[in-house]
Amino acid sequence: MAFLGVGSSGMGFLMYFRLLHRIGPVRAMSVTFLNPVVAIAAGVWYLGEGVTLQMISGGAVVLLGTALSLGMIGRSAPKAVLPSGA
Repeated sequence: MAFLGVGSSGMGFLMYFRLLHRIGPVRAMSVTFLNPVVAIAAGVWYLGEGVTLQMISGGAVVLLGTALSLGMIGRSAPKAVLPSGA
């Protein structure tokens, strides 16, 4: 029990907090958006489940939404304009 609490949960939280510090909360949170896509891939790979058109289109929506929220595609954020010294 101690190993599960310290080894699994404790180390996982430490790794997650380090990730938060390194890449920021928005990017770190976006990893959770990919859970459905990973679950579909794991179901196909390990359990031999079938893939439907709804699963593919849903995965595409998740990937597109994640890319948009991270600013990987679409309009870029406006650049900050520094005031001139004059």
